[in-house]
Amino acid sequence: KSSKTMQMQPIYKNWPNSFPPVAVFAHVSELTASPDFKPAKRGDFDAALRIVTGFADRFSWWPIDRAIAQARPDYLAAVLPAPGAQGANQLPAAFAHVLTQRTGIPVLDARKAPSQSSNKHRTHTNAWDRFRARPAFAWPSPPPSPAGDHAVLMLDDVVTTGASFAELRAFLYGSGFWPVAAVALVSTPSRNYGDEGTRLVPTLDEYRRMFAEKPEIAGILSRLGIAGGNPYALTEAEIRLVLRTPVETMV
Repeated sequence: KSSKTMQMQPIYKNWPNSFPPVAVFAHVSELTASPDFKPAKRGDFDAALRIVTGFADRFSWWPIDRAIAQARPDYLAAVLPAPGAQGANQLPAAFAHVLTQRTGIPVLDARKAPSQSSNKHRTHTNAWDRFRARPAFAWPSPPPSPAGDHAVLMLDDVVTTGASFAELRAFLYGSGFWPVAAVALVSTPSRNYGDEGTRLVPTLDEYRRMFAEKPEIAGILSRLGIAGGNPYALTEAEIRLVLRTPVETMV
């Protein structure tokens, strides 16, 4: 078989108000304090699995279990590295492995496109550069038939702005699947983190403020190739970034 990946045209739909906050186990400090953290981020799957199983032993499964019960997914989809990627973060793969063992829900083999699997593309100098350096996804092999709009639970190791979830969501929609919720091991400190998890869906007031203060945002997103030019596909944290970034520095 050919080793070429299948990249689908993403569909950037508006966030529905019904999309729940991202359920997490704990704060990011619990993850970075682990001696296995750096090895896991650099490609050591066994180190990643020790972290995930340790989280499962130390913290309550209730937020994750509730998200799964409410979403009733047919599949899981993780922010996985490209096949054969060296030194790529293994925490999402380990999390998916443990969730599949716990629930029996299979994992879709959606992966970052080969050029996107290095951690280097996520270490830019400022928040706007990181916003622009969004992951792209592909299928290493033909995916299962999405007939019937199979529901998908997305997962990652850390949720910060939600950009990876936004891109994975668009990729899944473009492939005929129905992403309904998301979970992560940890969340970083942010204004959009609360008791229910990390919110991805912006409020109506945030949309209004963005269009009032940055009326050209759709054109800017289109020129940058972000979110298909659809401001309604941005996450809450991304809209806050748009609001505090001067227009002249965006492009």
